[in-house]
Amino acid sequence: MPVKHVPQEIAPLVHAFNEALARLAQGYDRHNRFLTDAAHELRTPIAILRTRAELLRQEPQSTRLLHDIERLSHLAQQLLDHQLLDRPSDQREIVDLDDLVCRVAADFAPLAIEAGYDLAFEPSPDKTRVEVNVLQIERALANLVCNAIEHGGGGGTITVAIDRTGGIEVRDEGPGIPVEERENVFEPFYRLQPQSRGAGLGLNLARQIALLHEGTIRILAGSWRGARIRMELPVRS
Repeated sequence: MPVKHVPQEIAPLVHAFNEALARLAQGYDRHNRFLTDAAHELRTPIAILRTRAELLRQEPQSTRLLHDIERLSHLAQQLLDHQLLDRPSDQREIVDLDDLVCRVAADFAPLAIEAGYDLAFEPSPDKTRVEVNVLQIERALANLVCNAIEHGGGGGTITVAIDRTGGIEVRDEGPGIPVEERENVFEPFYRLQPQSRGAGLGLNLARQIALLHEGTIRILAGSWRGARIRMELPVRS
């Protein structure tokens, strides 16, 4: 708060308030740096563990170990992803939404195919442009596709579709998300399946990124098979 023109009797209170806010900001910065540093430090030992586990004989215990290592790796990546939320809004640029989404879909196609899916991309019928922080939107989309791979039932087609209104849908043909859970899954650390690989941060991060861009994200309801998650971003005219 500015102290200029503040009555002399009130000035000490204003100074104390400003100092409290400064200490709060410093604590927040230290917290963020700790999370980022911890996630970075975890990545090296996790990579070493993965390499050594892959050299073990193929036994049930080694398979479980690799699964646990993947969960640790995924958690470290999601902690790093959350630091993307602190990027300033002036790092946005106007991009073609089809190009951005197609790039993410192509990156994850090998992972989807390896997991037993087909992956389809449906571009917008019209050229759609949005003003976004590209890294943030890429991570949000990556989390939506990863969620479909993780919970899509291990088969069928994962479809990434765009429409002219700036909507992006990620669809799978799995068991879907129960109606009563469709808001819960956006809460941090909430998981439908306790043994899943993720830490319950992916959908929460995607929603926060959508909100930062004045957009929305929700789970669609319908008679189709599987889950459909839709993110909408404001279209740039």
